[in-house]
Amino acid sequence: MFRMNHRRRGFRVIHLACCCCWCCCCLLCVLSFDAASGTLLAGVAGGSLHRPVALFIDGDQIGPRWFNATVAAAATRGPLKVKRCFGPPHFAQSWAASLQQSGLEFISVDRAGVARGDPNDQAIRDAADFMSRECPGLQIAIATMDRDFIGFLQDLQGRGISAFAV
Repeated sequence: MFRMNHRRRGFRVIHLACCCCWCCCCLLCVLSFDAASGTLLAGVAGGSLHRPVALFIDGDQIGPRWFNATVAAAATRGPLKVKRCFGPPHFAQSWAASLQQSGLEFISVDRAGVARGDPNDQAIRDAADFMSRECPGLQIAIATMDRDFIGFLQDLQGRGISAFAV
């Protein structure tokens, strides 16, 4: 866990991030605090606080140990309408109790016959893209440690969709 201090809109903000790449820190964090007052500022970005959120977890990167914290972090931005974890079929049974406890729906992503790219990443992109088109106003949250999603999140934001990484 890394910390970065900076000023935003007159607040002294501390971002908590799980990567060391400060250039993308604002995309890779969800929890922001006003250091002076200790106030949670999770929704500082343009009126998106309390709009419904669709959370997509990359099960190749985020495991059961982090499910509850991930769900809680995404919920700081608004009510969670969709909570899905994507992963290989063999994770479904071993993760069943953690998935149920966190209220996550498991999406099995088959790896058979894959020639190029990560099928899990593509399944998450497809689901997020679909939800962003079909449910206007829905915020898209992607929980991953994979930097491959930065460009995708920037693309969603460029289309006017509130999208963030957890």
